[in-house]
Amino acid sequence: MKERAEVEKAVAHLRRGQAKALLAADASAPVLGELVHGRLDSDFGDNFLAVVESGAGELRYARFERTDDLAILADMPSGSIVAFEPAVARPRPSDEAVARVAARAGGLYSATIHANLEAHVDTGLIAANVRRLEAMRRSGLVERRADGAFAITPDHLEQATRFESELVRKSPVNARVVSYWTLSEQVNALGPTHLDHVLAGKAMAPEGDGAFTRRHAMALQQRRLFMIEQGWMGETDKQLSPTALRTMAANERADLARRLSVELGVRVLPESPSQVSGVYARRIDLAQGRVAIIMQERLAYVVPWRPALERFAGREVEGVLRGQTLSWGLARGLGPNLPPMG
Repeated sequence: MKERAEVEKAVAHLRRGQAKALLAADASAPVLGELVHGRLDSDFGDNFLAVVESGAGELRYARFERTDDLAILADMPSGSIVAFEPAVARPRPSDEAVARVAARAGGLYSATIHANLEAHVDTGLIAANVRRLEAMRRSGLVERRADGAFAITPDHLEQATRFESELVRKSPVNARVVSYWTLSEQVNALGPTHLDHVLAGKAMAPEGDGAFTRRHAMALQQRRLFMIEQGWMGETDKQLSPTALRTMAANERADLARRLSVELGVRVLPESPSQVSGVYARRIDLAQGRVAIIMQERLAYVVPWRPALERFAGREVEGVLRGQTLSWGLARGLGPNLPPMG
């Protein structure tokens, strides 16, 4: 009741004279909305209170306290496009790696065992696996032997799902920032926006008959006209092409790199190699999303931002390409058994 009263007080000015329902975020169905209130709050512990206006005209609110969520929501301006999505309990890649190694090692897992079986595995990933197992041990789901090795049962992935289920019970909703840019900022943006992904059929527009839905539809029409004027779409095109999205993204990063080169006095590359190291200097919100700037002595890179980077702002980190994303960790030699940041 105290939390509800606090939220009602925070959004009272948004409901004055309007019949907007105030509801907690639905843990069973996603909702897309426009941020109307966002604030770090310590009254309920360190957390971020986010309130969005949904396509149906409702005000939906949720509190977030996980480190990654706080990083994602930090400095998010009003008008940003945000999705509240149900959290799903499922094994993580770390759990699958532990199960894979244990299956080859007689049901045991340790840093030494993993390194011996998979010679080229990153030591940071091994350390992350050990931290995950320690967390599961504290919950009574894994045993650690006197020699330091963990005893991994054949149903380890099921146990990991149980562990995740408890985390989901505590935090049933995830936050995903669809765009750090407002609808009006997206209309004439030179980089690819959320509106462009809707035009390309890769993202959904809000549903309902609320004011946000109407604003979104108007901005989408304005954006389509702008894309036609810029030559990215033809007047009869039904969708924006994937090639246009990729080219616009590359152009936006290249433009940022040019501007930063002047500002920083070093060469800035708009793409990162498969492995990159340097000091995490800052984050920048582009039309295409949030990017990070990694500084070396005479060179800098524009790389995809990950929330885990915020834990080591101003420190030297290493990034390794895994799949489509960079997995980050502290640069080697800066600490013992430090896991990658994600």
